[in-house]
Amino acid sequence: MLATSSYPTVRNSWWKEASILHRDDSGGLMLSSSSAKVKRAYLSDQKKPLEHLKPKSLVISTVRVVFVQGGTTVTSVLGEQLTMEIDREELVKQGKLTPEQAEKDAQEWEKV
Repeated sequence: MLATSSYPTVRNSWWKEASILHRDDSGGLMLSSSSAKVKRAYLSDQKKPLEHLKPKSLVISTVRVVFVQGGTTVTSVLGEQLTMEIDREELVKQGKLTPEQAEKDAQEWEKV
């Protein structure tokens, strides 16, 4: 289905018509011949200039960026930690490193 936004006032005389889509028996999308036409103002769903700088929008976008960047950082640190642990474990299996040395290296890495 086609989503439309409701807008309380019409800014200009440009109108855009949209038909509702439905699936036919073969699974394809078709325009409904008896569907109701939806009229809305052309470009009525766009934001006004500088609307993204309003406090609510600014807070939402800032929080979103903080979470995305924080998630990326945490993922990177955890990936590096797991890689180092796997490498130490392989060195212990090969006999090139003792379990005590591996534990000491892990504790030093955690401090850093």
